[in-house]
Amino acid sequence: MASETANRWLGRPRRTLHYGDVSKRTVILVNPKAGSGRAGERAQAARERLASAGWPVEVIETERAGHAVDIVRDADDVRAWVGVGGDGTLHEVVAGLMTHDEGARACLALVPAGGGNALAHDLGLHNPLGSVDGLIAGHLEPLDIMRIDDADGRRHHAFNVVGYGMAADVARRAERWRRLGSARYTWASLVDVARRSVHDAALLVDDEVIEGPFLFAIACNTIHTGTGMKMAPEARFGDGEFDLVAVRPMGRLAMTKLLQRVFDGAHVSDERVIVRRARRVRIESRTPEILAVDGEIEGSSPTEITVLPAALQLATPS
Repeated sequence: MASETANRWLGRPRRTLHYGDVSKRTVILVNPKAGSGRAGERAQAARERLASAGWPVEVIETERAGHAVDIVRDADDVRAWVGVGGDGTLHEVVAGLMTHDEGARACLALVPAGGGNALAHDLGLHNPLGSVDGLIAGHLEPLDIMRIDDADGRRHHAFNVVGYGMAADVARRAERWRRLGSARYTWASLVDVARRSVHDAALLVDDEVIEGPFLFAIACNTIHTGTGMKMAPEARFGDGEFDLVAVRPMGRLAMTKLLQRVFDGAHVSDERVIVRRARRVRIESRTPEILAVDGEIEGSSPTEITVLPAALQLATPS
C-alpha cells in the first residue's frame, strides 16, 4: 500500500484505466547491473505476476547505456513498459517514451532495484511489485515531465530533477564513485561542501527574475532525489508544475548542517533557501555549466526547463 505521504502527494483522484488492445505486449526492461543482482530477481517476479494475470509479457535486459532509450523509441506495439532498476533506468524509459506522439505513449510502471529510486520513494513503494499490481488493476496517475531545451538546440526530458551548480557537480562525482553504492551521494556532497563552489547565474522563474549567486538550483518534479533526500517536500508529480529549490552561498559548517536537514525536508525553512512553484524556469549563466538530468549528466546552461503536464501515465500501488 502507498504511504500516507504518497496518497497526499498524488493530489487528485486515482482513475481506473480500461485498456484497449489487450493483445499488445508488456515489456519489462531490466538493468542487470542494478542492485547487485536484485534487479534480475525482481524482473522475474514481475514477469510471473503479469503472466498470471494473463498479460502477454516479455523481459529484455539492457546491454549498455542508452539501450533502453533505443528499445522504447523503436517499439510501437507495447501496452505498458515496466522499468526495473534505479533512476537511470527509468530516465531512459521516459526518454524513449517521449519520442512517441502524445496519444501513442504506452503507460509506465516501475520496480525499484537501484541505488537511487526517487519516484519509488514518493509512491511509498515498500512492496517492489506495488506498481506492477497497480498496472494490472488499471490504477494510473498522470506523470508530469520536464522538458529541458539547451541553447544549442539539444532537448532532454526528466521525470525527477534537473540540477545546476553543486547539484550537478555531486551527480557527476557520484557517477564516478558507483562502487560506493548508495553512500556515493553523501561522499560526493561532502566533497562539494569542502569546495564550496559558487555559481553566478540568474533564474527566470515564470515572470520573476532571481539573481545569483547560488550554490545550486534544482527543478524538482518529485519530493525525493538521490537516496531518500526530500529536496522538495511539497512537490507533486502530477500537478502541472515543478518546485524550484535554489540555495544561496553559505559557510562550510552551515552547508553541512543544511545537507543534514534535506533528508526530512526541513532545509526549506532556512532563509538562504529559495523555493518557487513554477511552470517554466530559464537558467542564465555567464558560461556554460553542466546539468544533471535525473542524475545523468546531460546538457548545459543556459537552458530552459518547461513542465509538460500529464505527459505520461504512471501505474501506482493498488
